[in-house]
Amino acid sequence: MLNPRKRISKKEMKEDSLVTFMVKTQKVYTEYSKYIQYGALAIVVIIVISSLMIKSKKDAEYKASAQLGIVENLVNSNQWDAAVPELNNLLETFPGTQSAGRAVLYLAKAAIASDNAQDAKTHYKKFIDKYDFNSYLTSTAMAGYAVCFEDEKSFDEALRWYKQAFSKDPESFHAPAYLKSAARCAGLAGQNEKARQIYQQMLDDFADSNESRDVEFLLKALN
Repeated sequence: MLNPRKRISKKEMKEDSLVTFMVKTQKVYTEYSKYIQYGALAIVVIIVISSLMIKSKKDAEYKASAQLGIVENLVNSNQWDAAVPELNNLLETFPGTQSAGRAVLYLAKAAIASDNAQDAKTHYKKFIDKYDFNSYLTSTAMAGYAVCFEDEKSFDEALRWYKQAFSKDPESFHAPAYLKSAARCAGLAGQNEKARQIYQQMLDDFADSNESRDVEFLLKALN
């Protein structure tokens, strides 16, 4: 007489599956333990290096900020002969920091103070290309770059950079001034229709600004 088959419970099935899984896992670990250990070690190394890099960057930012604070006393009193070497030293010591970016803008200001438009352009462009960490400061650099082109009577380039300065930070207090300068350069470049469009934009978006007070007169002058 056949013995009745014992019915396997769900609990026993789960336990059996767990045992099978553990056996397979142990087998895989035994076979690939060396690689698994290397992989875990690599992850630990990456985490440690990343942490050190973050700490190093924070330390550099802190030290650069402290050094810039000292130099700003010279900048604010227009002592450019003393300020410029210190600003260059900050750039060499803490490249890539936000304080280094501000130092670049100060160097551009120093170049303008000494009537060196070419150096000013170089510094403004350097900030635009390498230190775009703040919309307000980048728009300021773009406007400064535009001023250099306008002084050279390169009105098309000046127009382009004034417009970029506005687009970079359209909420800036200086935004209406950037538009007005762009319209002026458009007129000087013979692009009267472009100038009219920009002046109209000022009337539409910044009617209450000081820069818009004489826009209607400037529009009539274009006709």
